[in-house]
Amino acid sequence: MKPYLLSFAFLYLSAWCQAQVAIKPALSFPLTGDTVFWEVPNLGAKGRFVFNELEPDTKFRLHFKANQPVIVNLSDRASSIKVTSPAELVKTVTPVEIKHNGVLKVLNVTFIPPFNPSFSVNYSDKKDGRYIFENSPLYELVNIAFAITDKGSKDGSTFNLNTPYYKEIAQYFEPYRYHPLITLLNKNYFQGSPEYRMYRESAYNYSLRGDRIEVTGPYLNFEEGNSILDDKALWEDFALKSNFTAFYNKYRQYYQLLNKNASKMLPVKKMWKWCEQKFPNKYATYRMVISPLVNGFHSTQRISDAEFNECIMFLCSAENLKRHARTKIQTEISYTGLLLTEIDHNYINPVSDGYKDQLNNVFGKVGWITKGSQGEGYGNGIGFFNEYLTHAVYLLYIKDRYSSDEFVYAVKERTDLMTSRGFPRFKEFYAKLEFLYNKKEIKGDLTLAYPELISWASQISQSDDERK
Repeated sequence: MKPYLLSFAFLYLSAWCQAQVAIKPALSFPLTGDTVFWEVPNLGAKGRFVFNELEPDTKFRLHFKANQPVIVNLSDRASSIKVTSPAELVKTVTPVEIKHNGVLKVLNVTFIPPFNPSFSVNYSDKKDGRYIFENSPLYELVNIAFAITDKGSKDGSTFNLNTPYYKEIAQYFEPYRYHPLITLLNKNYFQGSPEYRMYRESAYNYSLRGDRIEVTGPYLNFEEGNSILDDKALWEDFALKSNFTAFYNKYRQYYQLLNKNASKMLPVKKMWKWCEQKFPNKYATYRMVISPLVNGFHSTQRISDAEFNECIMFLCSAENLKRHARTKIQTEISYTGLLLTEIDHNYINPVSDGYKDQLNNVFGKVGWITKGSQGEGYGNGIGFFNEYLTHAVYLLYIKDRYSSDEFVYAVKERTDLMTSRGFPRFKEFYAKLEFLYNKKEIKGDLTLAYPELISWASQISQSDDERK
């Protein structure tokens, strides 16, 4: 999962308010400096707002659960205030009036009850063992809208900007770059924006019916909820005025070709079978949603009910990797890495939840994440561990399935990648996991590696503490 998603338990920023919320009395917070430091102890998350960079009316959004209060601490090092989630599962906003050098800005601390991802009543794809590659019109619309914002059009990490497809988008949608929707998105977008993830993934649930956007499934809800409905009229107007349907239909065969190429290159069945041999979770179907606009921003969700469950993955096209100088098999290995490191989150994360306190304590220590790196975006110890393990498990898969030379290529590529992203101990973490994997019982059940990995990491953290 992309680190900038701030995946430390659903922490989101946006610059507009939603309707139908309970509004609490405003709190006043005069600043002595130019920075607001925030911390959410429940989530092990913290960061800062620079006053001059804040929008005049900004929303700080968190999901919360019943009987599990979430506290937000705001401070300027000289003084502090606390904002606590409501006792009832009601969307609630507490405005915090921040004053600095005579200027007033409002930080709306917003608590949102959790969404429960589930299937729609007319879901028709409940077929065990089925995997689907597809593109969704509304998903593509969201990618386009964000990619033509001022910052999105310069964000080559998130979007593929140096392609004929993007050049066509830039030309076609140029007259609509100042549409009120794009103006709104411009206020919120930054590289790796969690708002982008919320919109693009919930968009998969929508369809254009004439001039109207409707929730058509296959899900009732996503983890992020149905974000587009917050500004439905703006999205509908943008789609109508830009004649988005005509643009999408022009490229429909292109999208289908990308799906076909991805299905040929990615050995989904082998990855699927391998993961379910190593972990207890089982999934009935996989969905892979591909956009030619997506570059380095990949993610996944799992949706379950009493009868059925599936994984959905959002990723780039195979052409995204072919632009780099690789052999055919190396391209396959690298593309497999993009998909498998999303797939295996759905197997790893549920097991990690059973070790949450230990993982937060051990992997939350200094030394596991490089300060100021992308890795900090995973928020806390369990988030750091899951990312370490996700990529290490991918290497085990390559070791089992490919030649020794190809495995050596994968290890170097992955170690370099993880180190650059801010996971400085990936090489030794993988070496420890591989050592454990050679034990017969762990090779057949990777969940048995957890206690030994935690114990090993604890010893390393203790040695770090002793050297201080």
